[in-house]
Amino acid sequence: MARRSLDGLIVGDWSFCAPLEATVAETIKHFAACCGPNERRVCELNPHEFVEQVIERHAAIDAGDWLQPLFCRAGDSWQLCKFEVLYRLHDARGVPFPSFVNFVRAASDQSPSPDSDLRESFCNHALASMQRVDARISKLDSELRAAMASAGVLTYLNFTAKQLAAALATPVQNPHLLALEETEYDDEPEGLAEMRHEAWAKFGAYSLDDVKPTLAEVEEELLGGGGAGGELPSAAAAYRPPECPRGHPYKALSRKYSHDLAFANRFIADFEAARGSHPEAQADLKLDEEFCCYLLGVGHAPFSRASMAAWRERHPDVSA
Repeated sequence: MARRSLDGLIVGDWSFCAPLEATVAETIKHFAACCGPNERRVCELNPHEFVEQVIERHAAIDAGDWLQPLFCRAGDSWQLCKFEVLYRLHDARGVPFPSFVNFVRAASDQSPSPDSDLRESFCNHALASMQRVDARISKLDSELRAAMASAGVLTYLNFTAKQLAAALATPVQNPHLLALEETEYDDEPEGLAEMRHEAWAKFGAYSLDDVKPTLAEVEEELLGGGGAGGELPSAAAAYRPPECPRGHPYKALSRKYSHDLAFANRFIADFEAARGSHPEAQADLKLDEEFCCYLLGVGHAPFSRASMAAWRERHPDVSA
């Protein structure tokens, strides 16, 4: 899934060079020092209270969007390659946990019985963020926008599969500088492949968020790859998840997950089909942190390297 070059570009008389990680990190550090965390009462709101007080009244969030910079290696340094709207407010430290997580769960197929009003609020919240980002991009100099487009520096926004239709129907001025990421929170709606094709035609990119294998897929791979007599290797049969320093399970593989490898393969097939009619279509598969722990041996937690190294010693057949 191709990416354009991020070297310094010149468009007309305007030069653009993607800034280095150290420069961006220092700017974010200075900006983050301006805001403090939310009050405890906001963090404990139930989903309906969250909509009323946080989304509608802006009790905790604001009219901002936290753009997380992502980098790629360029020689001996790291250059900015894209932005992701990680949270829909100015400062990521201001996200009210766990009330935000509980709201998303109740407003999506993460819940066995999603609330229709909460689902609508969740979708409108995402659409408003996309329109705010689009309006800010429109205020940039036209030559800068052209240079960013040529360099492939896009701003990614998360939408669930069931929010995609609304995102496609929402007018924006700079679709070629916006990209969507399909999150795992909702089940697959009817006509998803066709909507993905529309997204690749309209936006600068369309990607799949948080891909990881299930335990069932790992077992199937081991059986197909040499499990004697249809039996799993002993290490796989006795699978236990990695452990935190205190002995609690850490990043355990689940039996069922919406963005598993089979789902990712269907996404790749949709992308390949879209490239036939839209050769400029761009896409990424974004690996879940849990998958990175098993694949690379490292995650966000400071103890992740040690935990995954110990797990690999216990499960050499699975980790090989």
